[in-house]
Amino acid sequence: MKKERESKFNIKGQCLVLTLPSLQIIPYKSLPEFPKILKSYTKAAIRTQPYDLLLWSASYFRCLANGEVPPIKERIEYPVQESGEAALTPGLLRILHKQIGGICLSQQTLENILNTGNHNDSEIDWDEFLIDATISMCVIVINVMEMLCDILTNHPEGISNYTLPDSIFLYFLTKVARKFDVKEANIEKTRTYLINVGANQGNILSVSNIKSPECPLSN
Repeated sequence: MKKERESKFNIKGQCLVLTLPSLQIIPYKSLPEFPKILKSYTKAAIRTQPYDLLLWSASYFRCLANGEVPPIKERIEYPVQESGEAALTPGLLRILHKQIGGICLSQQTLENILNTGNHNDSEIDWDEFLIDATISMCVIVINVMEMLCDILTNHPEGISNYTLPDSIFLYFLTKVARKFDVKEANIEKTRTYLINVGANQGNILSVSNIKSPECPLSN
């Protein structure tokens, strides 16, 4: 039974008595590892100095949850950039190199992907590289789009509905279709069809939409 306590308020010479229930304070028990996790996160944030702390933090804890190496600089770099998007630094390049090396992708496999996609310039278009890498594992447009949707969205492991915002879906589908030598006329018909479909689906498109018999790409 909750204990009650009285609180008195004087209003214009009159005494008003309110009976209020006492609040039972239940202590919150945090995980024993929490202080250590928070300390490590704080040190990592200070060293890395991310431009977008919220985005970086989400990536940091997602990596921890998935048992992956988080994007952390080994040491703070001076001068510290106070505003604006981060420019490339040795520290950021080191992170990128470690992340690529950490997946144990062989140099030969990487070279095959680059050669297949004719990535001979000093700069590589990441979207193009992503598409070419996906194509190296798939043989038809639908499978490529399924894998791209899976890569480009955040969802629980093993769960995917293969959807993307319509503008992003059409952007990647157009590039993928051209790499599979689909005729431009067919690509344009497919885009027109999917734009109308997306408008009726809250500007969201799914791989199931290109599997539909009504989609020009499936014919």
